[in-house]
Amino acid sequence: MKLKLLLSTLLICSLNAQDLKTTINEVLSTNPIILERLKNYNSTKEDITSAKSGYYPKLELSLGGGIEKNEKKDVNAITTLRDKNNNPVDSLSLSVYQNSLTYTQNLFKGFETSYQVKAQEQRTLSAAYSIMVPFFKTSKTSFLILPLYDTSGNSFAPLGSKLLTAL
Repeated sequence: MKLKLLLSTLLICSLNAQDLKTTINEVLSTNPIILERLKNYNSTKEDITSAKSGYYPKLELSLGGGIEKNEKKDVNAITTLRDKNNNPVDSLSLSVYQNSLTYTQNLFKGFETSYQVKAQEQRTLSAAYSIMVPFFKTSKTSFLILPLYDTSGNSFAPLGSKLLTAL
């Protein structure tokens, strides 16, 4: 009887066993705290690209249009409103159009762009650390496995090597 119970328990345990990589992938893809921090990490990675755009030239196009209406308010005014045929009128409507094309190239901003890039890289590193905080609470082993995790092409391997040297 004990042998049957032991065999059935072993069979049930072996059927529910998963390898470590599958378990970690499941936890990383379903834990809402980790998902939030992963999205924060991905958005701060995009901020690096935005900061690096300060090195590139900018081309801005501005267009505008509208109607301007002028009314004669003072009857004794020295100047009078006149239409296209130079006839005096009480009110005048004009069409206004504006456009501009501006090309701007950053020559030197006092190292602002390079410092912005460095600041965004540090924010990204901080966001990556915040992903790993829940793993600090569980065990060092799971913390060591996390840098191997790759989600949609975003590898943590370079970050993991930095963190492992800090331990």
